[in-house]
Amino acid sequence: MSSVKIDKYIRYSFALVAIVAILITTFTTPNPTSYQYTVYRIVLALAAGCIGAVLPGLLEVKFKGWLRASGAAAIFAIVYFKSPALLQQNPESASKPVPPTMIDTYAVNSSNRDRYLELFRTGQFGQRDKLRIGCVEWSESSCVAAGNFLRLLSEAGWEIDSDTVVTMQPSLPVEGVSIVSRGDDLVGLPKVPPHMGRWSRSDISYEILTAAFKLMGVPVYFSSDPTLQPGTTGVYFGPKPKLDVSSKQKDENVRRELLRYVGLGMAIQRACSQLSVELCTGELFTWETSVSSFLSQQRFNSDAVNRWLALPQANAASVTVDMKIKLDMLMPFVLGIE
Repeated sequence: MSSVKIDKYIRYSFALVAIVAILITTFTTPNPTSYQYTVYRIVLALAAGCIGAVLPGLLEVKFKGWLRASGAAAIFAIVYFKSPALLQQNPESASKPVPPTMIDTYAVNSSNRDRYLELFRTGQFGQRDKLRIGCVEWSESSCVAAGNFLRLLSEAGWEIDSDTVVTMQPSLPVEGVSIVSRGDDLVGLPKVPPHMGRWSRSDISYEILTAAFKLMGVPVYFSSDPTLQPGTTGVYFGPKPKLDVSSKQKDENVRRELLRYVGLGMAIQRACSQLSVELCTGELFTWETSVSSFLSQQRFNSDAVNRWLALPQANAASVTVDMKIKLDMLMPFVLGIE
């Protein structure tokens, strides 16, 4: 094969590879920056010049009186200096930022329903509060969401007060979900300004609901409602928030797994009242060992992990108290506030 033919094949091959590469990047980077677009133009112009070098005929161009080119150089100049019409009309289109993808945090559909159910089923064999589901009466989206989540929470084993959605007029509406207690145990606490939030009690039902909604990407707030019956927690839906996908809870899979351990611990805590001391001790040891191993393998705050590891082993004779201490210490890991 002559050197002329070899040279021709090399030029065609370079042009083909360059064009294919640019076509691929149009799918992987549909909104290139101005720098990326400049690189694409240079590569495309070189590819066009390689093809032009082996085409018969003569081509000569002049640009604004300062550039004169012919042959392959002319084709390179045409492709490089003459941008596509669309980009000429809108030169900023190459560097416009991609608008953030927004998520509907109240949506319950086939893609997330099973995942949400799994979160809400945490502790279903333990001791959980009854729930009152409410919504803002002037927000249709909040009431529709409350109805959807009422059915989901009921299916997950939570007892629902009156099996209906209660409408209300909150004194301080918020976008997202408010987890609400009676507030009896908050009497006497100093008043705080609105920007600092509200005092709220902390128990396992409260924390499970808080963790579940946060892992769904729903903003969670806290409040009190003296009309709630003892042993009842309110889940009140405000107007629908719209959040950027990037605001999703970090380490979501890790925290979901920890929430599963919380539910398992609650089930063991309740089952121990019906098990022999030996069986209860064995279940507690297995659970504690698994949790300790999991925490040690993750990148949690080392001081918090060490405090967990320093806890004495739960005793079958005092399982209720011991497990409450362990579960209370485990929940901050789930909530991301360890």
